[in-house]
Amino acid sequence: MKGGDEIYQILYLIVQCPPNGNMSAFYSNIGKAVDTAIGYTYPAFQKRIDQVRSLGEKLNIVINIIERFNIGLIIFDEIQMFLTSKNSNHERVNVKTESFQAITTIMNSTGVSIGVIGTEIAYRLIFEDQIHQNRRLGKTIYADSYCSNHSTFMRILNALIDYQWTDVKITKEDLTPDLLKAFMDCTHGIIDLIIGLYSALQHEALITDRKTKINESFVRKVAKKYYPNLMKTIDNIGASDYDRTRLAEIEEASKLMKKDISKQSDIEHERTISKIKNKPSDKDMLIKSAVAKITAVSDDFKVNSIIDVSKELYETGNYSVTDEKQFTRDVMKVLSGKKIRAKKKPDRMSKDVMMQFLDNKTQDTN
Repeated sequence: MKGGDEIYQILYLIVQCPPNGNMSAFYSNIGKAVDTAIGYTYPAFQKRIDQVRSLGEKLNIVINIIERFNIGLIIFDEIQMFLTSKNSNHERVNVKTESFQAITTIMNSTGVSIGVIGTEIAYRLIFEDQIHQNRRLGKTIYADSYCSNHSTFMRILNALIDYQWTDVKITKEDLTPDLLKAFMDCTHGIIDLIIGLYSALQHEALITDRKTKINESFVRKVAKKYYPNLMKTIDNIGASDYDRTRLAEIEEASKLMKKDISKQSDIEHERTISKIKNKPSDKDMLIKSAVAKITAVSDDFKVNSIIDVSKELYETGNYSVTDEKQFTRDVMKVLSGKKIRAKKKPDRMSKDVMMQFLDNKTQDTN
């Protein structure tokens, strides 16, 4: 500007809306957003707003801050929290009048643009009085518009199939119209539901049969198991308790999968214990091998005789499963009346021998 003056501008702010139409917290959050935008680690503007008690004074400070920093746009996130409040029955009721008047006053007094982000509940509350709001509100951008976009839906699924843990993989060619329709019917194209259902498909295949082919019928079966009421919930997307019901359904699915994992872990543990218990001992393996090999080459010895000699030899010797050939030869010798050299355990080196060995090593070194 002429004369060297400078104008400082904050292009936009993102303000988190407090719950239950709390006006004091609403103004405080605007101050906090300003502190964040200009890089203050100390909550200077937030504290300045908090220091006054009157809502009117808080509003005036907010207006002053907006004008001081020439803020271009304020985006209020989770606006439905600010426009509604819970009553004694824990039901959300409309408290938008005061809340919306505050936003309107800020907008009219400063000329700042306002953007709001919220759910279907917020949309209905704002547009209940359509004629009254038309002059104040601009374009509505539907965040769920991608749900009905086929190309976006395909991109999501194509990205998901990069992550697979089953033996039979889904390929791009497997994304047939029937399979896509099953996914769409069960999720309505909502991205977090698509991801949740896809995770459930992988989970179900892993705990049942890794060779399972994920097709249209399998998708519907898994959706019914883990999200039994979700279809009804999605069909009532405009209901006031939609978000709560959907989140509860997702939470139940998560609990069920965790329960499956715990159950599968117990099964695997039992299988491991069973394998250990049922694993034959070295003694049994050596005797079984000796009987099989001796009877295969000679009819001179009865099986019971071979077993008795094998047991006696095993108890007096030092055999392991790796000595299978030697053990069989020794059993054959005993059965034939020959003497065998006892297989002793290796003795520890005596102290005298050890000292002599060390002395010899020392002399060699010198």
